[in-house]
Amino acid sequence: MNETVLWLRQSKDTEPGNAMPWILLGPATYEQHTGSKPMAITWRLHRPLPDRICTRMPAPPTA
Repeated sequence: MNETVLWLRQSKDTEPGNAMPWILLGPATYEQHTGSKPMAITWRLHRPLPDRICTRMPAPPTA
């Protein structure tokens, strides 16, 4: 059984040039993928995103 755990960071570095910390989003299940170079992967998280993450994310694109 394969299990995927997703981590997130806002950007590679902070303003002073230090590495940005990673935030654990938790286990996720693969849903689909599209494109190549770059490839977009859709995951379904097993737990809701923390509020501190949701407030910083852009709105999803509309179809």
